[in-house]
Amino acid sequence: MGVFTKFKAALNRFHSDQRGSMAILVAFTAVPLIVAGGAAIDLERALNARTALRASLDSAALYAATLSDTSNSTLTSKAQAYMSANYLNNADATLSDFAIVNNGSTVTASAKVSLTTAFMGLVGINNITVGSVTTVVKQGFNLEVALVLDNTGSMGFVNPVTGNTAEQDAISAANLFVQMVPPQNSGQTYTKIAAIPYNNSVNLGTTAYANYARGPIASGTSTTPGYSIYRFNSYTGDPQAYSYASNIGTCVTERQGAQAYTDVSPYNSSGVLVAPFGRFYGPTGYNGCTVTAMVPLQVTAAPLTAAINAMSAGGSTAGQVGIAWGWYALSPGVGIWSGTSSPASYSVTVGSPSYVSTTPNINQVHKVMIIMTDGEYNSAYAPDGVISAPSSLSGSGASYYQSPASSPLGNSYTQAMSMCGAIKTSGIEVYVVTFQYKPQIVQRANLVNACATDAAHIIDADTTSPSAAFAKIANQLNAMRIQS
Repeated sequence: MGVFTKFKAALNRFHSDQRGSMAILVAFTAVPLIVAGGAAIDLERALNARTALRASLDSAALYAATLSDTSNSTLTSKAQAYMSANYLNNADATLSDFAIVNNGSTVTASAKVSLTTAFMGLVGINNITVGSVTTVVKQGFNLEVALVLDNTGSMGFVNPVTGNTAEQDAISAANLFVQMVPPQNSGQTYTKIAAIPYNNSVNLGTTAYANYARGPIASGTSTTPGYSIYRFNSYTGDPQAYSYASNIGTCVTERQGAQAYTDVSPYNSSGVLVAPFGRFYGPTGYNGCTVTAMVPLQVTAAPLTAAINAMSAGGSTAGQVGIAWGWYALSPGVGIWSGTSSPASYSVTVGSPSYVSTTPNINQVHKVMIIMTDGEYNSAYAPDGVISAPSSLSGSGASYYQSPASSPLGNSYTQAMSMCGAIKTSGIEVYVVTFQYKPQIVQRANLVNACATDAAHIIDADTTSPSAAFAKIANQLNAMRIQS
């Protein structure tokens, strides 16, 4: 056998003999495979860091665009705290090179994030640095937002995901929204936010008395908030005839009559009260007027955060009333607000039937309502301002605090869906944040679908958290002002 033949035979035997060959191959390939797999993880972390960086830059640039300062150093200094507060920092990520540049009609924000690699260090790459840049138009549209916030008894249940009560999570979420979409008036454009806590009613606070928009109060009725009340002897169909302590308080219920699903002023052109809002006449303790007072549109955060932080869970659910006052807070037609709390005209509201875009950007107003709800609506009212027994559902309180008279508008679900239809027709964009929501209950699903502008405006907070849901909406609203 020749040398060549012997060599060929040896090669064949090596090729066919697999004893230990795979071990050798694995040994040679394991390290690069580990590095490659680890590199993918490191790169994914870098992409996530860049996404978080971009979101924070967007917010910082929007904030800087509202300031009257023109110096780059001053804008950077003022926006730095805002940037740091909004950046969802990883333990091993370092934020650097943050800067704001005033371009005249626009503001540009830029920054970098450096991450320590977990795997790529094996091949000498110990850090990854990613950067982002965003530009915001100074003369963007104006923004008016109504936060309609559930304060009902069911919000006192503990959320197993967070360990907090649902109300505590709602407070955190609403505060985060106000931080991410800060109310302000730059002199060029503004952002206004209203907060409408609701349970079985909406508390107007001093507005209830300043405007007397609920209609005349019967003689002998206590009108002092917290006053210890009147006792009556028998039931005759009038709330003054109840045999338990009741108080008119400062809360309101649904408006009934021909203007039930409109946002017209309660007064006619002669100043006569013709379409009053519903009174709340009920017990002072259980299921009474306990919700914190609503705050109309504001250009500063302090009144909003004070009201939000004062929220507490309790009482039954008249969601239709909360939705109605979310609309009234945004409506130029109601006419009970003054100063900076006055909403803009529908004629400049983006999306409204009367809107005509004659002047781009600066005169536009975007009106948005955000309804946070578990969808469990139950309380409707008789014309006298007492919860209606035949028109209400389970969870509306004790029967001896209810009227045998029906609501002329039907139950709470029927009213809320009709109200939402009118709100959307006016051009207001409506988001619904569902929390502790059970979509298999048909009435709840119908309500949510009827109120949201479309399916994309239904944000499920159960799969993430209320804060994540409100942050998502805040980012969507902010993105409308971002140029690049």
